[in-house]
Amino acid sequence: MSEILAALEKHQFHMQDIWVSGANFAYRSIEPTLDALPNGASVLEVGCGGGILMAMLSERRPDLHFTGIEPFGDGFTGLAELTDFLRTRGMRIHKTGYEDFTPQTQYDFIYLVNVFEHLPDWRDFLQTVERWLKPEGSCIILCPNYDFPFEPHFNRPTYGGKSAMAKRYAQRITFVEEKYKMPGLWDSLNFVKLSQVKAEMPNTGLTLTIDPDITDRIVERLNWDKTFADNMAFVGGIGKVVKALGITRLLRTKRLEHMHPYMFISLHRSIP
Repeated sequence: MSEILAALEKHQFHMQDIWVSGANFAYRSIEPTLDALPNGASVLEVGCGGGILMAMLSERRPDLHFTGIEPFGDGFTGLAELTDFLRTRGMRIHKTGYEDFTPQTQYDFIYLVNVFEHLPDWRDFLQTVERWLKPEGSCIILCPNYDFPFEPHFNRPTYGGKSAMAKRYAQRITFVEEKYKMPGLWDSLNFVKLSQVKAEMPNTGLTLTIDPDITDRIVERLNWDKTFADNMAFVGGIGKVVKALGITRLLRTKRLEHMHPYMFISLHRSIP
């Protein structure tokens, strides 16, 4: 177990199990890219939350320069106490959104996990990433894909538009936001679709690649991540059946790749 997770075990921060669960999954996804970075590379986590993932990654690569930014907006104010704890352990976390952050350098690697779906203007963020990346830099985005008609924060199908869904799921929205102390979580969602991101690429100087294995890895996560499996019990059961039937293989095709329930995309600055 990493030092940071051992330290967290001595505390009981609100939502700690869920944050650690998400960090463990993201760690496995980001690890190969991190390991390929040269010594002294600069790394930025956008929407670093409490800082657990960044702390774990910095333990693996202490030679890299990590920075995190987190605005602590609607739905995420409860992370502040955890962030303050990790800052005492050397994490460089700025309490700001990307819109108000002025980096002192360009980055070799930028990543954001379950953040992209909360950005008020994800198209503007793509333009920002292009400016912040070094010529050979890359950005990884992990987040739900709303081409797939399901909302994972509230475990409900998506149809009929956000306003109609807010009325239809009003009771569920109130329950989740109160249970997890995340007021404004529903309002923060932008329901971004992978197909939209792909369509936006010609308006940027970025190229996009999709990890075709992401859905299989999400299903496999049910076998090793108890917190995730408990929270996604019903949907997870369906996912296992779908994978066993070989249906997830269809998502590897170009025609259906936009239907992955979760995005794992890599962005690189285009080379003229």
